[in-house]
Amino acid sequence: MPENKPFYPTDHCGVLRVLTDEVSPKYLACVLLQEGQSKNFSRQLRASIDRITGITIKVPSIEVQQKVIAEVEQLENQIKEQQKIIDESTEWKNAVLKKYL
Repeated sequence: MPENKPFYPTDHCGVLRVLTDEVSPKYLACVLLQEGQSKNFSRQLRASIDRITGITIKVPSIEVQQKVIAEVEQLENQIKEQQKIIDESTEWKNAVLKKYL
């Protein structure tokens, strides 16, 4: 979540703030997501404080983090573009069926 955006955590989630310019919040979010997936965190196996405390994350230089995030954002944009094509394909299919049926 961007800084200063209203957010109301529940007992099922918490807040983690990056308080240094040496760590990109988006990089950290990606690493934590990947780590959560590798630990199989889910609604049943929650990311409790005890489980999170056991996680160690190696953080490369901010330049490397920014490079990784730029690549991730490029891939996310490609995914959005491809998803749009997938979503529109249903309309195209229906138009073809309507034309010939």
